[in-house]
Amino acid sequence: VFPSLNAHKAISAPLLTARIKQATTVEELQQLVQQHSASINHIHMAAIVNSLGNCQQGGKLSSMWQPQQQLLQQLLAGIEQLPQLQQLLPRCGCFALSQLVWGLGLLGHTRTCLFATCLQQFVQQLHHADQAQQVSNVLYGAAKAGWEMEAGQLQQLLAALVRLLPDATRRPSARMCMS
Repeated sequence: VFPSLNAHKAISAPLLTARIKQATTVEELQQLVQQHSASINHIHMAAIVNSLGNCQQGGKLSSMWQPQQQLLQQLLAGIEQLPQLQQLLPRCGCFALSQLVWGLGLLGHTRTCLFATCLQQFVQQLHHADQAQQVSNVLYGAAKAGWEMEAGQLQQLLAALVRLLPDATRRPSARMCMS
């Protein structure tokens, strides 16, 4: 999906993260991925999807014209086709995986290998989850997209949420219950 001509442009990881967070349109994110696809790491991937999820939640993507919707789908497909994707996903911790599942869920991009893999890896890493918000994000993203989880996955997520809730602060717990 992305031309490999510009993929060799090296950029520092912190600078790329900053540019991703500063991007305000799908076009800007698309351009960053095109120009720096070889430099994208697991943090960048989660930040891109999280940014898109925030746009979706804020209603910015629902009013997009058809060509922009196609650009969004191309961007998500491009992320899934990154040559380094198989090396990136195992590096994702619970925080990055929860951002990916949440963002992909809000975008309705759940009938994909990327979503299923992120969800599965999050469930496998639940013993590392240290914040109820991470579990809540995964449950919310999956529910928002109408994802039907396996009973075992759902049971594990709910058990982790129960385990983590007593340690949660009031604010994240309140925000989590409103999700």
